Amino acid sequence: MRKHFAVFGIIPIKTSGDDVMLDPVFVDVDIYSHEIPAPHVDLLEGFDGTDPEFNEWISEERAFWYSKLDQGEAAKLAARTDKGGALSGHLVFPRLAVRRVKVLGQSDWLSHFGEGICDELRTSLSAISGVYRIVSPSADGAEAATDYILNVSVRSANGVRVHAEAIKTDGGEQIWSGRFDLEEKADFEVQEKLARRIIDSILESLSDGQWVQYWATSETTTAAWEHFQKGRVQEQLGERISLAKAISHYRIAAGLDASFLQAQISLGFCLVDGLRLCLFDDDEKAQVEAKNIVQKVRNFAPRNLHGRALGAFYYCYEGMFDQSLEIMHDVHSRAPTSPEMLGYFAAVLGYCGEYEKEQAIYKHALSLTSHPPAWIRTNLAFSCLLSDVSVDERDLKNIIAEKPNHLRALVALAAYQASCGAFSEAKETSSKILAIDPLFRANEWRSDRFFKNSVDQTRLAKLLSEAGLPSAR
Repeated sequence: MRKHFAVFGIIPIKTSGDDVMLDPVFVDVDIYSHEIPAPHVDLLEGFDGTDPEFNEWISEERAFWYSKLDQGEAAKLAARTDKGGALSGHLVFPRLAVRRVKVLGQSDWLSHFGEGICDELRTSLSAISGVYRIVSPSADGAEAATDYILNVSVRSANGVRVHAEAIKTDGGEQIWSGRFDLEEKADFEVQEKLARRIIDSILESLSDGQWVQYWATSETTTAAWEHFQKGRVQEQLGERISLAKAISHYRIAAGLDASFLQAQISLGFCLVDGLRLCLFDDDEKAQVEAKNIVQKVRNFAPRNLHGRALGAFYYCYEGMFDQSLEIMHDVHSRAPTSPEMLGYFAAVLGYCGEYEKEQAIYKHALSLTSHPPAWIRTNLAFSCLLSDVSVDERDLKNIIAEKPNHLRALVALAAYQASCGAFSEAKETSSKILAIDPLFRANEWRSDRFFKNSVDQTRLAKLLSEAGLPSAR
């Protein structure tokens, strides 16, 4: 492969130690699965017998993985997997504990500083309590029941050096570590900023991946940062009421710090999403607020990629689909490997009815991140529905298993079941939708202003009606 692609000036393979992998910068992966594999399946099953050296390697690899997957772990996986491959039950949030800071050296000031860092970490971690469950290691048996532990140490030389690491409780594997050098006598504000930097790093390593880069470099107050994080937690839940809560938190964050650009942009995205989902009693008021944010961001940071993407989404609401696509083509050219920007680009393509391109870009975006967001996965399902392409039903069930009240996934599943003629299953899914959102209406769930071809909205509404969901008169 290297010899063949060298002609084109690209190397599509990355090698490191014993690892050989395709480089996602150059390769589109046209497959996506988000299920736990059955514990009895062999690694590369069916590939035996090709070559003596390969057979020796695959035997060693299988032995290595079997040693990790002991009988107890296999039983846990099997218990969590139903016949369709979906996780059963509710998502158990990973548990994270912060140990007391280890002070290296004898200094009252250093001890107080270390305790201050620890307190700031615990306070700031409360903002992401919807992503992690924060536990105290001092409680009896708490540390043994913790998934991750955050260790922090401080020492003093010419200044102060802080070292932090996140480790897995089971096995002690280090997930992340960081070193921070500070001036002597660092004040409370420095402690707050350091705590936020550590938490951002943990999120990047354990859950959010590249998405953290969106806000991690921002300078803002701790209060604004905490409301921003709480808004993100609510936004990720995928429920209508949680979207309203996210808007509230983002408004507070933007009010606390008018220069906190990410809070303004996130508020704009939620307002546009609310318009798309017919969330507001007064669309005109929400539209004016979203338009003002788009203009403010354009004036303040005209080349900000998230700001430009927000403008593209707003233009779709205004019916300016060609202008929206032009913006997203430019954004894509500037960030070709960003899963988030690819997801935004694909969404705009879908609004324009270019479903085949939309699906290809969604799949590529999902191949670039180890933390695939639910909104891209559900959008992919809707795109497949509207273009008569097979939908990955198991992935929708996985999302619902992770987030039982995720409205988009439930709606996509109900529409898919109706399209297959599985009306009894569709009605059962629809009853869950109405339990979460009694005001849900099949013909008003998505605004037809976000479809370049209104026939697509009519088709989706018909499927949801056939699934047993009521329509507005």
